[in-house]
Amino acid sequence: MQFHAVGRSKKVQVCQMLLCRDTVLHGKDQDLSLDINSDILKNITFLLKRAFPLKPVFAAYGNHDYWPTDQFPAENNELYNRTLIWWRSWINDAKEEINFLKGGYYSRLIQAAPKIRILSLNTNLYYTSNKQTDSQMDPADQFQWMESVLNSSRVLQEKVIVIAHIPPGVHTPDPVVWMYEKFNNRLNDIFLKYSDVIVAMHFGHDHADGFKVYMDKAGEPVIPVFIAPSVTPWRYKPEHNPAIRLVNYDRQTGIHQDINQYYLNLPEANAQKIATWKLEYTAKQHYGVMDLTPSSLLTLMNKMKDYTSDEFQNYFRWTTVNASSTETCNTDCHVSIICGFSNFDITSYNNCKSKTNGSGSISRKGYLLIPIQVSFGSTIGRSDNQREIHHSSVGKMLL
Repeated sequence: MQFHAVGRSKKVQVCQMLLCRDTVLHGKDQDLSLDINSDILKNITFLLKRAFPLKPVFAAYGNHDYWPTDQFPAENNELYNRTLIWWRSWINDAKEEINFLKGGYYSRLIQAAPKIRILSLNTNLYYTSNKQTDSQMDPADQFQWMESVLNSSRVLQEKVIVIAHIPPGVHTPDPVVWMYEKFNNRLNDIFLKYSDVIVAMHFGHDHADGFKVYMDKAGEPVIPVFIAPSVTPWRYKPEHNPAIRLVNYDRQTGIHQDINQYYLNLPEANAQKIATWKLEYTAKQHYGVMDLTPSSLLTLMNKMKDYTSDEFQNYFRWTTVNASSTETCNTDCHVSIICGFSNFDITSYNNCKSKTNGSGSISRKGYLLIPIQVSFGSTIGRSDNQREIHHSSVGKMLL
């Protein structure tokens, strides 16, 4: 199966896919059921297997995949049992099947990049709309398991790419923390503890294009976080176009090198009765970065502190995937986005906002600024000698 890059003469051979779901529609519980949700999951799984019969797929649950919506329990349930039947060939590990049946999480090495491990988390267990887990400290023992896997990867000198649906941190410009505070803080602590192991993170849920960067206690950028826009054109306030993305990464180190973001102009597609996916942007070219490492994203963030900069104006436009929207970003919106890049809890986020100088730019004192649903990988050819020297092998992930 090939992914056609619209507007280019080449096709990219896909090696693996990451799915940071939702799969099930954003419907009302009275219109859904366990059987309906299961059928949707099964049908999409079979469609992907038919389209990518020989490609490994790494999937994570979305909050709408469960019924009743959002209410993922912290123990085995019928949805996990049914899903395992369809995802067994994707998980492909008897030990990890036990973890999946327990809490909807698992890990697996990438076949095409044998020192890179995918850590698929069920962050729906931490969602503020989930009333099944709010009184617990470690739902389904996922925190304990996560640390065990990350510690093992450290010993084995593996690098880890984390995938999940609901992201940690503060969603902006309207500040929303999707997770219960205790879970958000615990997750942040674990990620920072193993920042030498975790090379990147991919999430969905926001239905908007975005990125962040974790900073360590020394003030150094350590983990890039990518929020992928969704294929469905609905979400939380502004309308947006459907989107998929192709991520270039080094198959030896896991370092992310570039993102090719594609989109479907929905009004145009409806008018013309044909769906044509177009290239929206490439991160390296349009943001002017060398790669997508934490340090490169921090440099980009510093440029985006200027509200009038092309980098920030493009970033804001691309959050809705080039939608023709009247949505604008004023001074408070700008400050909110900038503070959300680097602050992963509401207290530090509010402290950041309070340190503005009144003009919309961010004070340089007292804090550090830092700047991602589905993904694929493949080997591509080198275009020049310099690339061949620096990268012995490159993969691609489509989100």
